[in-house]
Amino acid sequence: MKSVYRKMLTQTYRESKKHRSIIAALLEDHQMKKTTNLILGSAITLLIALATVVGVPTFAPNHTNEDSKYRVFCANGKLEVEQRTVEQEKNARGSGVCLLAEFDYLSDADKYAESHGGKGSDCKCN
Repeated sequence: MKSVYRKMLTQTYRESKKHRSIIAALLEDHQMKKTTNLILGSAITLLIALATVVGVPTFAPNHTNEDSKYRVFCANGKLEVEQRTVEQEKNARGSGVCLLAEFDYLSDADKYAESHGGKGSDCKCN
């Protein structure tokens, strides 16, 4: 009877040793995958950050200071406040366009227009 128990214990010990080595191999493989995923994730994050910092200025529209101005025009006898350039306004409204004033802020352009009768009021180009 002792030999049967001894054989069972020996076999159990061998199997548990085999299972421990399998578990150790799986844990090592899992740790390797975890490290690889961490490195890959960091690389992707770095590439996205780099593309954002370097790529954004190339996609941004090229605005000059002139394009960000607010202008008060007399267009075809009516007062208008626009952000267009004189050339753009002439293309849109025709040749009866003249620039009356130019401002950095819309509120200033609106105040000027109000002091000259308001948007849509009658005006003349000199």
